[in-house]
Amino acid sequence: MRDSLIKDLALGLKTQGTRTAQGLKDPRLYGLLLLGGIAWLLPKPLSSLSLGWLLGKAFFEEFIFRFVLQETLSRVLRTRFSIGPIGLSNIVSSAAFSGVHFLHHSPVMAGLTFFPSLVFGYVWDRHGSLALCALVHFFYNFCLFYRPW
Repeated sequence: MRDSLIKDLALGLKTQGTRTAQGLKDPRLYGLLLLGGIAWLLPKPLSSLSLGWLLGKAFFEEFIFRFVLQETLSRVLRTRFSIGPIGLSNIVSSAAFSGVHFLHHSPVMAGLTFFPSLVFGYVWDRHGSLALCALVHFFYNFCLFYRPW
């Protein structure tokens, strides 16, 4: 059983690596990264977070909301309901993502997290790469916390 688990883990890591490499060739990904600049229009957060914390937080949140929640919802719901490229599992995951942000953010800022979460969910649906989701999430947070002015 242990050998099977190790083989499954190795296959999963290899698959993630392949999906990440393929996703990095997608020009849409870079357009979605540019959307992170919208964060410069929002009020700068009162607190500051280190780059390592931002990266770890992005990876953890994407693991929970994309790899676990959105993927599970996609398999359970099996619905074709979507609004353009945004599916129902992405919408529900993004609502949950936004809801969790109400714990530590103002209602307006927490509500606004719904929209970037739709982008992260789209990246997941398109590429199935946890690393790409975390990269886009990290970049959006970077734009919010670290500004050129």
